[in-house]
Amino acid sequence: LADPNLKRDAWSLGPAIASRPETEFVVIGDQEVFAALPTENKRYFGYMSFEAYLRLMSQCTVSLSPGEDLAHWNTKSDGKYVDAARAGVLTIGSPVVYDGVIRHGVNGLMAREVAEWAPLLRDVLTDEPARERMAKAAWDQVRAERMFADQEAVRRDWYLDLWRRRDELNAAIIARVPGLREM
Repeated sequence: LADPNLKRDAWSLGPAIASRPETEFVVIGDQEVFAALPTENKRYFGYMSFEAYLRLMSQCTVSLSPGEDLAHWNTKSDGKYVDAARAGVLTIGSPVVYDGVIRHGVNGLMAREVAEWAPLLRDVLTDEPARERMAKAAWDQVRAERMFADQEAVRRDWYLDLWRRRDELNAAIIARVPGLREM
């Protein structure tokens, strides 16, 4: 949970928590979100290795993946969706990061505003077949379209192209970013 609005309004998850008080929240690396969650049924973890993160993700049911439409948020990776899908975990995400990957109700859920998080969470916690269907669809999508092994040739060619154009690309970024040359 990294969205500043969700941090400020984490209490808005109250209706979902009240409907399923046994739900445990797991927060990694964000003390503000952890403190704001209106439940005692929560665990906090500091930042951890990728392997530990994947193990912890695989123990979860839902990944809450908000993002606020701030400068550069649209450049964030949808990697958490991929990580959740491989673990069989349903993602509820924000459009700023996940609009291009989550098809609402098919392979995850899209919360377009803070008020939608609690009802979406409550619904998927109470509808296990729907949650499992969407999580499976997410994994099927990732397996069919996002496996790194399937991208090997494309990635290799991309890196070789970047290397070939490095002088041109370096000159272009230096021209776009004042003071970069002096750094």
